[in-house]
Amino acid sequence: MALFFALEVRDRMSADHSRNVANHLMHLAKTWGLKGRELMNFYQAGLLHDIGKIGVSDRLLKSRNKYTKKGDCEEMKQHVRIGAILLKNLGFAVEKKKQKAQRRQAIAFAKYQQVAEHTAAAAEKLSPGVEETSDN
Repeated sequence: MALFFALEVRDRMSADHSRNVANHLMHLAKTWGLKGRELMNFYQAGLLHDIGKIGVSDRLLKSRNKYTKKGDCEEMKQHVRIGAILLKNLGFAVEKKKQKAQRRQAIAFAKYQQVAEHTAAAAEKLSPGVEETSDN
């Protein structure tokens, strides 16, 4: 899938995360009894859920530190809108009703995954750090 390859070349960490989400979605779809093309729809939704990060600035995308400048979080949030526009213009929005419902489920799960990650990161940020001790 060329579109996912573009994300992988742009940001390996985002691509690895997307691969993990895709595998989780595929597992979920299997538990629902889906097979073949339906299963592949879930996998592809996982791979492409962060495709909008292609439009995020290098400074922000490549930074592994917390966002420090005003507007960093807002810029990062734009990847959702960018991804939706990109996928729609590439024809991903034209689907049969059943496929559309399944993809909505997959996207809902991917969004849930992102909210859970952000919530965990925020909780970690608010928790007092554990001080290291040395045995001298």
